[in-house]
Parts: sequence; structure tokens; C-alpha cells
Amino acid sequence: MLQVISRQEVLETAAELEKSQYAFYDFVASANEGLRDTFAYLAAQEQRHELAFTDILRRFGGYSSMSVRPGARYLQIKELSDRCRTSICDRARDVLARGRISDSDAMDIAIGFEKDFILFYFEIHTLFPLTDRKTIQRIKRDELGHLKLLLSVQAGRLGPPAVRW
Repeated sequence: MLQVISRQEVLETAAELEKSQYAFYDFVASANEGLRDTFAYLAAQEQRHELAFTDILRRFGGYSSMSVRPGARYLQIKELSDRCRTSICDRARDVLARGRISDSDAMDIAIGFEKDFILFYFEIHTLFPLTDRKTIQRIKRDELGHLKLLLSVQAGRLGPPAVRW
């Protein structure tokens, strides 16, 4: 029996995750002076990623479903999607509802977000045509850069990079 993965659902999930991550980073940037520059930079990056995913959806009017053989790949994508949605969206909503977060907790949550995103994008990029795959791979590289930045900031080695547009 084949299971169906909706490319549109995957893109909508990715856009939702980026939007939640943006809200989290934007909140931390406004609430935690010590992390302001780094998290403002990350918020801007995540906003760009959300726009990239919504642009893919808009250009193609969504995607049709893709049938895959049942098994590990389908389950892995589904599990990563659910995990990202839970870890990112729910944790971001929780922090926003509380209205405060320590620098240490903000860094730990952000590092977890970036790790989950890297895994998610690694799994989904092959579901799409080459043009869109390149966009997703670029975003995946950005997320890896975010993770490296966060780890460096956490270790006290450097601040945010200069913004490059």
C-alpha cells in the first residue's frame, strides 16, 4: 500500500515553522537585551525563509500529492514534521504566552529549533523539483549557519554577522 505525502502540506508546514521561529526570535530580540542583535538577525532570516516557502506555494498553486512506498522514509518525514511542529510552534507559543525568557533558555530553545530544522529540510528537499530543491538546500545551509552562530554566541566567541542581503 502506498502512503501519500502532500508536497503542499510539507510546504505549508515549513512556512508555519518559519513563522513560529520568527515570532520566537523577534520576541527574544525585543525582550532580552543581551541577545538583541543576534536574535534580530535570526528573526530577519526566518522571515525570508517563510517568504521563500510561500513563494514556492504561490508560484505553483500548491503541489499535488506524491505517493511513496510505505516504510521508514514516509514515517521519518511525518515524524520530523510532527516533532518540528510540536517543538517549535508549541514552545514558541509557550514563551510568547509567558512574556519572558532567560538568555540561557532562549539559546537552548533556539539551538534545538535549528537542529530540528536542519533534519527536516534534509529529509524534504528531495520531494521537490530541482529549482525548489535548490531553494530548500539554501535555506538548510542558512539554518546550519544559524546553528553555528548560536553555538558561538553561547560559547561567548562572537556576535551576529553583518547582515547580507
